[in-house]
Amino acid sequence: MSSDRESFTFRVGISLVIHNRLEEVKKTLDSVSQAITDLERVCLVDNASSNSEDLDRLKKSYQLFHWIENSDNRGYAAAHHQALNWLMEQNCQYCLLLNPDLTLPKTILDDLSHASRKVKDLWVLSPLLVRDEKEDPIIDSAGLELDSCFRARDRFQGIQKSKAFPGGGVSTTQPVPALCGAMLWIPAQLLPLRPEALVFSTDYFAYFEDMELGMELQRRQVPMGLLPHIKVVHRRGGMSRLQKFTEKDWISNPKQIRGAILNRYRTLFRHNRLLFVFLRYPRLVPYEMIRWIYILFRKPWLLKLIPEIFSIFREETHRKRKPPIRRPD
Repeated sequence: MSSDRESFTFRVGISLVIHNRLEEVKKTLDSVSQAITDLERVCLVDNASSNSEDLDRLKKSYQLFHWIENSDNRGYAAAHHQALNWLMEQNCQYCLLLNPDLTLPKTILDDLSHASRKVKDLWVLSPLLVRDEKEDPIIDSAGLELDSCFRARDRFQGIQKSKAFPGGGVSTTQPVPALCGAMLWIPAQLLPLRPEALVFSTDYFAYFEDMELGMELQRRQVPMGLLPHIKVVHRRGGMSRLQKFTEKDWISNPKQIRGAILNRYRTLFRHNRLLFVFLRYPRLVPYEMIRWIYILFRKPWLLKLIPEIFSIFREETHRKRKPPIRRPD
């Protein structure tokens, strides 16, 4: 698809996935409303939020946006794909994937489209995600990277911007291994990003799908870039760390718990040869031993996930032998 703006009907198509936390969603939609023009289209996908009354009020407040309502929670990746299919039908030049916990500056779409054109619309981009609106804010995410235990870590998280980027207003696009999935700018000419789906792997309900996307795009030589001169406030939410998971969480949100724990293993098996894993990630084995000993004594109800890890290994081994193809939507 040509990147010539005259061949597109709209400039930016915005996809936003909702599942509860409707007060946070409203704050985000308020900022979206101030940033868009008649050149944009917005698609909201609700993944079966529990408070139907609040959701109805939200729909009335933003009735000009396109709404898709799911009868059950289909997950983060699948819901974004629903929105992206509709936005592609609208013939948008760019797609912007958003979390429901962001505050967008009024000039964000102009800033992102300008930065994208500078790299010839060939990169997947993200602004610098920060925790506040101060002149020198604390960073939430400057992209993602893997540590020696094969854990996805937000680069420079908790560090002031001036310390992470001492050059000040760096206006160049900086290559990164992966980008936080809270906000992704994707030129439509790059879609689909993978054979079996538009953006994220269909095997990921939620969690680690952004790190896996970064590894997939590295393999396909599609660059991902951080724009440190563009700041967006991220009011981070989501599931807590392993130490804070309770059996009640497991009962009420089994898919989220599974994703938070198992998707890391799926990504490890998918993008690495088992013989080289221990050389590439030297602290992986001791970390896993400590982790599962902790689970044995403190979270024994999670032990039932062990057979699923072996099942995932078999699935990913089969996937390497028979790579996925594009499935009908």
